[in-house]
Amino acid sequence: MPNPPMPVLDRDINERPLRHTLVKVTNNNDFPLSDMYDSVPYIFEPHKELKVPAEAANHIFGWTESATHAQMFQHVQRRWGWNTPQWRDKAPRFWEKFKIQSATFKLVEVSEEETGEPLPIELGARETTRRA
Repeated sequence: MPNPPMPVLDRDINERPLRHTLVKVTNNNDFPLSDMYDSVPYIFEPHKELKVPAEAANHIFGWTESATHAQMFQHVQRRWGWNTPQWRDKAPRFWEKFKIQSATFKLVEVSEEETGEPLPIELGARETTRRA
């Protein structure tokens, strides 16, 4: 009996680079909005793009590859309380100023010279209600 063929995955790793999807979110409102996912705060500053993991975008915005802007708006309305009477008229104007799109990144090998350098990470100001 002949040997089974090599798994396709082994061959693909050498032929095609690994990819990772992030979601680019731009808040074009004049005020920041913040939320959390997996104990990580995400602060969407006015007129700045923030790249978030796909899992966080799904949790915060209801984002999926196939979700429409209207479907995400329904999710955000419930999540942020924008479906209440005081926000119902303002919420569509706020939401239309959000730009959300996915971006796929290639993972590449890091050279030995680069391994000692710390990765640049931007952390927003931490908000807490805990008292010392």
